[in-house]
Amino acid sequence: MNNELFHLSETLRDSIKNDPIFIELDKVEKELNENEEIMRKSYKKDVICSKYSDLLKVFDEDSAEIKKVRKELVEAKDELYETPLVKRYLQLYAQAREILDKVNDILLENIK
Repeated sequence: MNNELFHLSETLRDSIKNDPIFIELDKVEKELNENEEIMRKSYKKDVICSKYSDLLKVFDEDSAEIKKVRKELVEAKDELYETPLVKRYLQLYAQAREILDKVNDILLENIK
């Protein structure tokens, strides 16, 4: 039973890895990581996000400091997420996530 289960798991894994959505997702992810403009935008967003988190420890959410950095964060996220390659990645990621959620639901249907 265990060997058969392991074999079926490997077959499922290989089927997922060879699905066109997952292949394209992997390709786009590599392109993202090699794109200097996107990496700069991502770093900028991460720095502002960290600053925002730090300020929330000190200031009230309605403070001028928080509002200013929140606005910067929204702008940085918009700038990053409006990039065509990032949009494509997020689309593919959502599709891949949906597939994996369905597989998970099927696998755990009678186990829960």
